[in-house]
Amino acid sequence: MSSIKNISLYIPHIFANYSKEDVLQVFEDQNIGEIKNIDFVSKIGQDGNQFNAAYIHFNHWHDNIASANFQERVINPNKEARLMYDKPWFWIVLENKSRKFIPGDRKPRIDLSDFPTISPATTPIKVVQCPSAPVKKQIEVIEAIAIEASTPIKLENSFENEMRDIEEQCEIDNAMDEMEAEMEKEEKYLGCFDRRYVQNLEAANNKLELQVKYYQSLLLSEQIKNQIIINNTNFNQML
Repeated sequence: MSSIKNISLYIPHIFANYSKEDVLQVFEDQNIGEIKNIDFVSKIGQDGNQFNAAYIHFNHWHDNIASANFQERVINPNKEARLMYDKPWFWIVLENKSRKFIPGDRKPRIDLSDFPTISPATTPIKVVQCPSAPVKKQIEVIEAIAIEASTPIKLENSFENEMRDIEEQCEIDNAMDEMEAEMEKEEKYLGCFDRRYVQNLEAANNKLELQVKYYQSLLLSEQIKNQIIINNTNFNQML
């Protein structure tokens, strides 16, 4: 049985001149898997240049050695997964552990109507907050409205399970925020160059090297001519 999972990926930094079609073509060329869709999130770096973060979702991964090795590097926290898109340029690829964002979709909430009610006379109301919530996000306070009931029933197990899921999601969000913050710190050391610009520079350098070699050959030729003239003059004087 294959160990390859149908995980989704996250690429923190893609230059703005690369489109979704370019990303799709790179994955097809690498024979990694069949992509379902790609989501771009536009961002601005500290240098003021625009770039994109990409979320890649698959219909399925191909069952081959290349895909297995690549996925193993993505999942392993002690390794770095790189995807070469234009040698020697590459993207750093991470596993996408966040929930897929749907425009207009609301944050997940707990519907308290699905739980048995409690008696306010016997059980105090508790306000629960996410203990590791990031500063830039506001975690909504879950408020339980107690309704009188003849027989009080404990909700600790069900409620704790829901709170555990919310805490896990908060931890994932925190990890993604920290990773993006580290990427933004490193962006000031990155240079945004188009491939055509680099190719033009290389062509100009090659042309200059040829011109230097040409003038060196002319100089050597003149030196040889001068030496011949000097030798002839000395020979005539000796006669």
